[in-house]
Amino acid sequence: MTKNIFFILIGFSILNIVNAQTFSISPSDSVYVAETVTSNNDEVILTAYVKNDSSDDLTFKWRVTNNSSPMAWNVSFCDNTNCLDLATTTESTFFLESDSTSILKMAYLPFLEGGVSDISVSVSVDGLSGSSVTVLYKADITAEPVSGVKEIDAQAISIFPNPASNFIKIKGIEDANNVNSIEVFSIIGKEVLRKEISSLNDLQVDIQNLDHGVYLVKLFDSKRSVFFTKTFIKK
Repeated sequence: MTKNIFFILIGFSILNIVNAQTFSISPSDSVYVAETVTSNNDEVILTAYVKNDSSDDLTFKWRVTNNSSPMAWNVSFCDNTNCLDLATTTESTFFLESDSTSILKMAYLPFLEGGVSDISVSVSVDGLSGSSVTVLYKADITAEPVSGVKEIDAQAISIFPNPASNFIKIKGIEDANNVNSIEVFSIIGKEVLRKEISSLNDLQVDIQNLDHGVYLVKLFDSKRSVFFTKTFIKK
């Protein structure tokens, strides 16, 4: 029994020496983030790094061994070569030169759904038995939409009619609190019309006084960021 324990300890010592000589993980083999998202587009990032400590150029392999995340989340894992969606790909390889470093980044898009994610990723030198190290990624995400305003789906927005003679109407916006203003520009970028938005009725714009031609409509949100751009024709 004593002899078996001795050989087990020797085995662990050899494994640690192999890993110490070959590569290292930093800041540690466990990374954690607690963050609040306020928008559908908010991304949460957890990053560790692997360094090739050997004198040889090596190919590394990563493999997801456990993934407990909310179904609504989009989760990707990135090395120095690819960012891969874990819903479709759970392992890959990447090349790392001697004394160089690669990211091991987990990227979460929770789409305004709170929850906790626990993901384990095994990192090893491809083909080197016993070199595997497991990195634990844990994200605790809270969702708090700004002012309870529903996010805008820009793909659902359209301009009607187009071409137009007397007016254009912005369709696909359900809550006017999302929109700060509608601004119309000439094809050379000169602002020719601006309308502040306070209700859904304001989403119709009178264009009778505009010359015939092509114009650009931009919609601005409450932060004065453009979230929709489209051309229309004044006939």
